Amino acid sequence: MRRLVYFFVAMTFSLHVSAQEPEGFGVFYGVDLSQVYTGSGHGSSFAMNTNIQKGRRSLELGMLYQQDQSRVSGGDVEYKVFLGKNAFLDNQASSQGVTLKPYVHYNCIYHNSKVNTPDYFPVGSKKSTYPELPSSPGTIATMEHYAGMGLQMMISGNICIDGSLGFGAYIGSLDKINTPETLGIHKENYGFVMSFEFGLGYKFGI
Repeated sequence: MRRLVYFFVAMTFSLHVSAQEPEGFGVFYGVDLSQVYTGSGHGSSFAMNTNIQKGRRSLELGMLYQQDQSRVSGGDVEYKVFLGKNAFLDNQASSQGVTLKPYVHYNCIYHNSKVNTPDYFPVGSKKSTYPELPSSPGTIATMEHYAGMGLQMMISGNICIDGSLGFGAYIGSLDKINTPETLGIHKENYGFVMSFEFGLGYKFGI
């Protein structure tokens, strides 16, 4: 978690310092609301982020809201680099009608869920074999890292649609009965899965 905080502080400082350059592009801020799904077993969540963008680079920071449990369940940090000669976000790009902007991204997610952990779990059994087993409430948490590509489409001067696909790994403490039944490679305390994100964003000052 400490490394995640250091990364966010360093990237924010880098964007603000570069904004002081006379020849640089302006710094723009925004908000995003996206639906996020990863293969780590937590299900679908809403990501509510704020972002800062300078030229091709964008840094997003926010929290996750888990739908099925109606609770704030974690947070995420996402770093994007937009591709193409007109992929920067500034007034000139907006006036020239640059609407489709592909990007590569890195996304770090902390996620936790409330689960019922069986008090006794027979070796070699499956989740559906002993539904009547006594259990106690608990929490599973994962730290997830994804890299991939996405596409941002400006649909008006300030509003955009954003979607992305990522591949990566999660690290966490998962009990056997709550092992994710999703596409990917799942081990006892880690796995390799995919992530999907789709949502709307609003950019200020364009």
